[in-house]
Amino acid sequence: MGNKQASLSAEEENFIKVTKIILEVVPMHLRTLFIETWDQKYPNNKWQSDSASGNFVFNEIPNDAKKGRNRVYASNMKSGNESDWDTTTLVYAMLYSQLNLIPICRPDGQRSAPLLISEEIDKIRKIRNEFFAHAASMKCSSATFKDIEFEIKSAAKNIFGIKAKNDIDEIVQTHITKKMTKQLKDELQKEKKRNDQFEKVLKEIEENVQDLRREVREIKDNMQSASRPQLKPYRKKDIGEFFLCISAGNDLH
Repeated sequence: MGNKQASLSAEEENFIKVTKIILEVVPMHLRTLFIETWDQKYPNNKWQSDSASGNFVFNEIPNDAKKGRNRVYASNMKSGNESDWDTTTLVYAMLYSQLNLIPICRPDGQRSAPLLISEEIDKIRKIRNEFFAHAASMKCSSATFKDIEFEIKSAAKNIFGIKAKNDIDEIVQTHITKKMTKQLKDELQKEKKRNDQFEKVLKEIEENVQDLRREVREIKDNMQSASRPQLKPYRKKDIGEFFLCISAGNDLH
């Protein structure tokens, strides 16, 4: 009797299922897609999931794609161990790293069916961001759950094939246990740790930008001061001669 635990509500189960789909199923298939597309583009440098592959991919990413917040994701990839890459890092690798492993997305207003693989990945990215951004508690209504299930399942099937759809169906039909809840909390803690690291880097970047702006202002002020003509102060004798010239009607030179 003392071991009896309260069961989860339907909304709590929905939340856990969506989180497992986003944090487990999607990254698993994105990792496979990354390796497949990488090996197609770099047949002489196939992905080995080691530091050599990590250094190679890091050097292949243009500097423009490593700036700002992207610096975190590019640094994550440098390990070469794709099993440690979260959904955000994997999305960066496929969409924003400028590695051009897949065709880039069209502008939002110009997309039409069938969507490109990159656009389907972008759709999952938006679902993920919106779900976690609006999650006030570990609950998800039945209506929201059905919408997310449909959208992610559709996108996943188009990107990864029927296997991904079946993996999502398996989670949807699974009875969530307390043990699975504990595992999920561990995953969410990892996600929070990544976000904290990301926020720390962003803060450092913002501080560096502020310092740079101050330095630029100082340089501009110094340049303006240097270019401003230095007027020689008049002596009393000079002022007296000036008025004598005027009274005598002489020109000033």
